[in-house]
Amino acid sequence: MTRYALLALALLGCSSPKETPPHPRTIELAVDSHWRIIDVAIAAKEWELCGVIINVHLGQPTSVDDYTVLLSPDLPLAGQFVEEDRQILYSGSADRKTFAHEIGHLLGLGHASSGVMRQGPSYAHVTQKECDALK
Repeated sequence: MTRYALLALALLGCSSPKETPPHPRTIELAVDSHWRIIDVAIAAKEWELCGVIINVHLGQPTSVDDYTVLLSPDLPLAGQFVEEDRQILYSGSADRKTFAHEIGHLLGLGHASSGVMRQGPSYAHVTQKECDALK
């Protein structure tokens, strides 16, 4: 396992005390690049506020229920969720906020006027309003 993957696993194990719903939803994300796994892991961690547990691992999906995070160099956007293929595509300009935003689409959220689901560049974090929209 690369040191990037180990760092990502360490980040996933660190959490601040937050109130989570009693029955969390769990999602598996397979990331194609050790260069992006840390950004994806940090983005996934943000959704814990909403009771969503996202396990991030490097490599190929381990089941048909997994989602994949794949580099798409010709993508005109920083990121895009493709529901029918269970994929988050990203370009070279993607960052952890891009991944948090695309995970929001994976969870069924649309664009919003504020929060991480705001369309366009954003420095916001997942908000309670976004968590409430998942219920």
